[in-house]
Amino acid sequence: MPRPRPWFLLASLCVGFVAGCGSGRPVAINRPDAGTGVDAPGHDASPDGAICSGIMTEYAAALKIAQECTLGGANQCALQVRASFFCSCTTFANSNADGLSAIVTRFQDNGCRDQCTGSCLMPRAASCSADTISSTGGRCLPTNLVNLDATSNGGTIAVGVGDEVDITLASPAPGSYSTTVTLSTDKATILEVTIPAGPPNANGPTRLYRLRAMSTGTVQVQIPFEPIASGPSRPSFSVTINIP
Repeated sequence: MPRPRPWFLLASLCVGFVAGCGSGRPVAINRPDAGTGVDAPGHDASPDGAICSGIMTEYAAALKIAQECTLGGANQCALQVRASFFCSCTTFANSNADGLSAIVTRFQDNGCRDQCTGSCLMPRAASCSADTISSTGGRCLPTNLVNLDATSNGGTIAVGVGDEVDITLASPAPGSYSTTVTLSTDKATILEVTIPAGPPNANGPTRLYRLRAMSTGTVQVQIPFEPIASGPSRPSFSVTINIP
């Protein structure tokens, strides 16, 4: 097999799948990287799916408000709370920990259970960062972590050395984004390609690509799209990472 050019890094990584929700009802299973789910697959966890879904939506809205913060303020974004009802993932908020906990208790009291169909990648810390849609002008966001999705395609971002860049791409039907990631230089490295914790995508797998900036320079990232046999082709996802 020919050796790749020195400036070219190509990585193809296996994707980890976790079985769960096979019956369509919320369930959870234990795995070291997927939070602390405790329910066995197939457990009839939701006597009323509409109630459970409503509580999940209520929690997401309450968390969004609880993560609002004031830029430059002291002792903010230090409350560790549940990120969602998927795999018991956690995140950080600035207020209303008791209110969020009360919603969690109501979720459990209604017989609802966590779903767990992916990997929990929980932030180690958060800081108050500018956010134009926050009523206070700031929001608690993970420290040294940049989250990208399909809307970032073709764009350029700047990150510091050691920062993590997470790219989440949902599969558009028909076809899915590849598990192969191409980096133009070794200024960044691929940590893993996995399935993130969250609701299933009816069109196909949602994939999370975790990268880390290793040294100063510029890295072009490409993730090919793989159509099914009779499906249309789509351009690769691409983004440029500048590491000053």
